[in-house]
Amino acid sequence: MTKPKTDAPIEEYSEHAPILSTWRNVYILVAGALLVTIILFYLFTLYFA
Repeated sequence: MTKPKTDAPIEEYSEHAPILSTWRNVYILVAGALLVTIILFYLFTLYFA
């Protein structure tokens, strides 16, 4: 039997975040935007109730 070809380099999969340089910062931005949206909807509810 022949062994499978293993001389090809194995590259680790690493993808950079499209904005803000790290995925952690992107997640913080999304969570912050969600929090601001929830607060705004709450304030609108109080005002128009």
